[in-house]
Amino acid sequence: MKKSWLNDTIVAISSPPGRAERGILRLSGDKAFELLSTCTDLPRPLPKVYSTEICLSRFPSFPALCFLMPHPHSYTTEDMVEVHTLGSPKLLRLLLEHFLSQGARLARPGEFTQRAVLHGRIDFFQAEAVLALIEAEEEEELRLAQRFLSGDIGKHLKQIQEDLKVLLSELHAYIDFPDYDVEPEELDHFHKKLEQIEKRLLSLSWAFQRSQKGETATVAIWGKVNTGKSTLFNQLVGSHRALVTSYPFTTRDVISQKIVRKGKEWLLWDLPGFGTPKDELEKKAEQLGWEFAKQADFVLFLLESQELSPREREALQFLEKHKTPFLSLSPRERKVEEIWRKLERQTHFFSLFPQRQVEVFEKTCQSLQRAKTVSVEQIELMAIDLEEALEAMAHLLGEVDHEEILDLLFSRFCIGK
Repeated sequence: MKKSWLNDTIVAISSPPGRAERGILRLSGDKAFELLSTCTDLPRPLPKVYSTEICLSRFPSFPALCFLMPHPHSYTTEDMVEVHTLGSPKLLRLLLEHFLSQGARLARPGEFTQRAVLHGRIDFFQAEAVLALIEAEEEEELRLAQRFLSGDIGKHLKQIQEDLKVLLSELHAYIDFPDYDVEPEELDHFHKKLEQIEKRLLSLSWAFQRSQKGETATVAIWGKVNTGKSTLFNQLVGSHRALVTSYPFTTRDVISQKIVRKGKEWLLWDLPGFGTPKDELEKKAEQLGWEFAKQADFVLFLLESQELSPREREALQFLEKHKTPFLSLSPRERKVEEIWRKLERQTHFFSLFPQRQVEVFEKTCQSLQRAKTVSVEQIELMAIDLEEALEAMAHLLGEVDHEEILDLLFSRFCIGK
């Protein structure tokens, strides 16, 4: 059901407050073009942009450049107008008051973006990115916001949601027809598919990390013994800081190095690997690696080959359990500059999302983790956990129509956005 206030034509000053060479006023709604025609001659057929004179009562005419965006080819998907004129605060206020007197309503904070979300132009995550783009103070923050604005996170989550729905429908089919002869491999399929879905969801966890901007990022290099951890560590720090040999458990302590790259401070750890310890010293070294891995902000997990070994699978599950973001690197994926690019992108602590969405994301992950532990004999419990995960994802994607959640997001915007 369409919200009644979406029938209003809204108006707001979109340029920053204060004097400037140019001021911008924005209109959106069914009467946007009609309202513009009350103060200027509107050409027919409607052009995309035209130069004109704005005429207000008891005030000399002044020049303006008008941009016309007909439905649905606009930011809000409604008829939209942008009036670019002289950046005089008094002039812009007079023009705003004119449109208000003609029947427009003053836009609420963030209402233009809110309409874009409600009409399907952008998703909930892209709306957060619009706000982040406005608030960005550093180049890296700007790049991160632009990346989210492309819609990648929303698309990935939407696909995960669809795959969960399919898995849930398969579970319900099995529950509803218990007498149907199902092979053990088919039952194992539920857990395998769930594990794949959870892995894809956890690969997005870096986006929901919450920390302070400018904080040192601690990155641990970990994996089986003799997978090239110390070699990569030396390459990343740019010096022969760690000893490299062909013997397992050469690294028996945590080797750390602080470096500054592009103005950001990093603390890199070369951790002892895991394998088959031959003595007490190697056992303690291995335990140290596990202990420090869960303390890191991010883990570069070096794989022995393309296929996961049982111990590697156990280590990745350990990282997932402790909510430690990681990046798995096969022997072919060890190009230093490419790794740095991934690290800079994935360990940036400028938090795009408010605590509300972080908590919902964590709830989704917890529901999937519970579902993984359920045996086939208790398949109904797995279905309940999947339903909870889907409900949480609906909140995450902004599909649940809670007025207070929408208001909370868009109240953080300034008027005119």
